[in-house]
Amino acid sequence: MHYEGELAVVVGKKLRYSSRKVAMQGIAGYTIANDVTARDFITNFFRPPVKAKGFDTFLPLGPSLTTSDEISDPYSLEVVTRVNGEERQRGKTSEMVHRIDEILEYITSFMTLDKGDVILTGTPSGISPVKPRDKIEVSISSLGKLTNNVEAEKYNASKGVLSDE
Repeated sequence: MHYEGELAVVVGKKLRYSSRKVAMQGIAGYTIANDVTARDFITNFFRPPVKAKGFDTFLPLGPSLTTSDEISDPYSLEVVTRVNGEERQRGKTSEMVHRIDEILEYITSFMTLDKGDVILTGTPSGISPVKPRDKIEVSISSLGKLTNNVEAEKYNASKGVLSDE
């Protein structure tokens, strides 16, 4: 399992066949994402990697939404990820492979984005495995810090249910 510190874009209005300019006007705001990924399940057989990114508790978001009018330039933010206090990732949104407006224009060319949808923008280099009891902190300048702990899933095989015990 790996962490992926990322800028998350929160859609503020319905977008379909949006130009880059219109797409940027349709952003409600930004938040922080940890796009947790179980790398064992990424294969060339099944794309997109639904299982690798779809487990319960994957994709922590937050801690809050920063509205788009509070961010003068979404391409001037710095993304830093630390595991147990050790820096593992550092990158600037200006270095993203695809710009936010380009991502939204592309996605809305084949599907509708609705108010509240969340789009992730990619992660800086430096992903690596984490294990139970690790503490992951993703911070993005002007947005704050998202902290989450890695915990092993608790499953009661005799009852066939997840357990809090």
